[in-house]
Amino acid sequence: MTSGTDILIFIEDPGAANCVMGLPNVLQELGLNASIFASETGAQYLKQKGIDFQHLPEKPSPQVLLDQHSPKLILIGTSENPDTFGLQLLAPAQDSGIPTVGIVDGPANPQHRFRGQGASPLEYVPDWLIVPTDSLKETYVEFGHPEDRIFAGGHPYYDEIREKRIALQKIGRTKIRQRTFPGATEDQPIIVFAAETSTGLDPTQFRQSANYSLEGWSGSDLRTNIVLEEMLYSLKHLTPKPKVVLRLHPKNSRAEFSDYMAEIDYISETGSPLDVCFAADLVVGMTSNLLVEAAILGCPTLSIIPREIEKEWLDSIDLGLTRVATSRQEIDQEIEYFMREWPNKCNDEKAMKHLDNVINFGSTDRISNFLYERVSGKRV
Repeated sequence: MTSGTDILIFIEDPGAANCVMGLPNVLQELGLNASIFASETGAQYLKQKGIDFQHLPEKPSPQVLLDQHSPKLILIGTSENPDTFGLQLLAPAQDSGIPTVGIVDGPANPQHRFRGQGASPLEYVPDWLIVPTDSLKETYVEFGHPEDRIFAGGHPYYDEIREKRIALQKIGRTKIRQRTFPGATEDQPIIVFAAETSTGLDPTQFRQSANYSLEGWSGSDLRTNIVLEEMLYSLKHLTPKPKVVLRLHPKNSRAEFSDYMAEIDYISETGSPLDVCFAADLVVGMTSNLLVEAAILGCPTLSIIPREIEKEWLDSIDLGLTRVATSRQEIDQEIEYFMREWPNKCNDEKAMKHLDNVINFGSTDRISNFLYERVSGKRV
């Protein structure tokens, strides 16, 4: 027995979830039924956000899923897992004549998004790609994907963040700050560190190497630990001493950072990371998409990265929204700059106008229209 759906969406990572979770409602307005299937941390993230989805069966079969739901189009997000079920869906769907679309959430590691366990960056590439920027579109064209089958549509989640910013501004930073960080005084800056996992599509890129310009103090070879240590070292002698908030990635655990608890004032692991960023005075990280989100909220952001090449991994660096440091000297300089400027930088009017000019807002509608055209053959 089948239960038809026009567009079957599969994700298993939070980054991909951010790209697709607003699509079903807009697609419904266009007369299309879209169903999200999720597994792993993607499912946990959607549940936390209150988004409707279906859990992938314990031992999923691509063909059985296709037979049960008879989709007219498959949309998959990318994943750090090279054996992701999303890539397994592609071949049986294409064999059945079902169009396939892949959506990419950011510029990091494009060569691994559709490689799977194969040798080519396009080993498991779908028929169509949706990417957030023109520069990423050019990258996939260079890999060999047809240019006319890549749609640069922006990032759907950025639309939600802009709406969130407007809602939070109505409440006010003071109230958000008081309820998010009880006990913090107005005259003490709050710095949020956006943690990441020290693994990924290419695990070697998240371990210390000869190319690293940072080394931390503990001897750890983990990218996140090294950068956190460098930031904490730079903060030691500041006056007033900032409050430090560690915002955990959904794949992080508290135990990973047990050695740093004496240096950290708050651990943030549940609730909206956007509230945490909006209440902060500076958000520091590496290449977490939370830095882009914080910038859209109007918060100053700093990316500390151990290799110059990683500047290509974060959209807000390319857009000039996030400052960058790649050495201890640069970290000290950026932190000193922040301490001079921090009382006046959050939600700066000039910065907000620049932000709205450079972010390609409205992508949820654009991508929904693109998917509608693929299914119906008609323009909206």
